[in-house]
Amino acid sequence: MPPVIPKPGAAQLVAHFSRMRTLGENKPQLRFGFLSPYPTAGTLRLVLPFRRSWLLIVIMGIFTALFATPLFSVVHWSGLRGEDLFSLLFALFQLFWALGWSVGVGAIFLVFLALLMGREVVVVRADSLLIRLELQGFGVGGEYAAQGISNFRAAQPDAAAGTTWRGMHLAFDYYGVSVALGSDLVGPRSAEILHQVMSKLVLPVAAATGSGDIPPADSGAGMAGASPAAPPEPRASQVGRPGVIAAADGRGGGLSPSTIALLLANLVPLAGVWLLGWDIGEIMLLYWAESGIIGFFNLLKMAVVGGWATILLGPFFVGHYGAFMAVHLLFIYTFFVKGFQAKGAIAVTEVASHFYALWPALLALALSHGISFLLNFLGRREYAGTTVQKQMAEPYSRIMIMHITIIFGGFVVMALGSSLPALMLLIGAKTVVDLRAHGRQRSSSTHD
Repeated sequence: MPPVIPKPGAAQLVAHFSRMRTLGENKPQLRFGFLSPYPTAGTLRLVLPFRRSWLLIVIMGIFTALFATPLFSVVHWSGLRGEDLFSLLFALFQLFWALGWSVGVGAIFLVFLALLMGREVVVVRADSLLIRLELQGFGVGGEYAAQGISNFRAAQPDAAAGTTWRGMHLAFDYYGVSVALGSDLVGPRSAEILHQVMSKLVLPVAAATGSGDIPPADSGAGMAGASPAAPPEPRASQVGRPGVIAAADGRGGGLSPSTIALLLANLVPLAGVWLLGWDIGEIMLLYWAESGIIGFFNLLKMAVVGGWATILLGPFFVGHYGAFMAVHLLFIYTFFVKGFQAKGAIAVTEVASHFYALWPALLALALSHGISFLLNFLGRREYAGTTVQKQMAEPYSRIMIMHITIIFGGFVVMALGSSLPALMLLIGAKTVVDLRAHGRQRSSSTHD
């Protein structure tokens, strides 16, 4: 059996990424997706030797099998064909749980495949260096601007830096942070790769290499210069995002279109109570459905912010959020629609008839959140001030506050006999909470 190859510890990886985050706008850009194996003109693509630990590969394979085992228990779909609300929601809860769990299993499986068949690939252009771990053309990695690269060199394994597993490798400094690439680069292969990279990459330093027996390669006119590049000052356009104007969020220019749409959407339940005789059950079902609408648009926002990362984080969000929605619906229908004294099974067709009666209000709420998505998130470029992780968590704070308000108010309405004044007070309180949450989102996106 080959010797065990130590891998960098979690603390070392966390420290490395923490140092990268301190670079601010100069930190390397995350790149994820497919790259053709045939480089375009002016691009150099190199496949570096990648040292493998077969013991670690076996361990990750065992972990994959163990974590995948619970998914096989979620194969009883009889509840989806039943007419009972409880069995349907239980089956949906299992489905959403399996969806969220499968994200973790999929991540472990991807690590297993990367260790087994992955390759470390370097894509070099005159102004950037992309280092990525690649599997059948798909990969993830960081892109480093040439202006921040200095001291490109051959390096010895260093336990303190977490590069022992690499053996002889290449390294460079990126705004003072050491970055390693390659493994088992010994003899002529190390000199060849270093020369190829340095002949393509234009660095703003006089000496591209700093240590090792490999002499500096001539990188052309771009090598002329003196000291390593300092982080550039933020451009004026980066200090404040263009297009975020006062009129867009209603400051000094009246109510914004998205705020008006939100107000109108919240007036529809009032019309339903006043004209159609909706009771507390219909109102609570309507607000439950609005949570689903919010979740749908949040998934779109995650796709805008995260791009390819949404392939992994999107199913996790749908699984977690969907399980929450399933349990929430059972709670609402049991307490506010059927009542405490209800007996027997709840037919799915009965539930569907309630939602069918609510379609005008559901359409108004969907249009309201759609308008906010188009005008604020896309139009005002709110996506520029967040990350996919923050966006994934964003709807929970709003929904929790909203539902604490309506559930507390719902019990008050039930105590008062679902009277018209009490229902109007509940709708008014929910509208105020919505407007305050809407305003906080617009304000935070302006100052991020």
